[in-house]
Amino acid sequence: MADIKTRVKVQTAFTIPARLVEDMGGYEEVVFEELSANDEMAATKRCGNDGLRLGWELAREGLRWARKAGEKELERISTQDATVDIFWNGVGPNGRALLMAAFSQVHSAKPEDVSDFLKSRAVRVG
Repeated sequence: MADIKTRVKVQTAFTIPARLVEDMGGYEEVVFEELSANDEMAATKRCGNDGLRLGWELAREGLRWARKAGEKELERISTQDATVDIFWNGVGPNGRALLMAAFSQVHSAKPEDVSDFLKSRAVRVG
């Protein structure tokens, strides 16, 4: 088997609609980073076998940067310290819903890809 190469972690930025910036603690941009298998496992462990919390923890794990309106520099967001908790509480319930939707959009296969993959099933015996 060939050596497994490290994937480059793709980052995806989202701009918060201007009408929601104040409600989201003044943040106007967030950046998610593609999760590694280990990142996914860390989020899974934190959810404590609670399926509803899994989406929450995956989104928190993927958040890497955020920028407030009027600021030039991005703030680092991490599950390794309190920054993710401070940010997550600051964006409020609507903001958290938007962030989970953004994470899901970036980290989910397109329906047609899922369909094509499942249609490719081949049963082999022996």
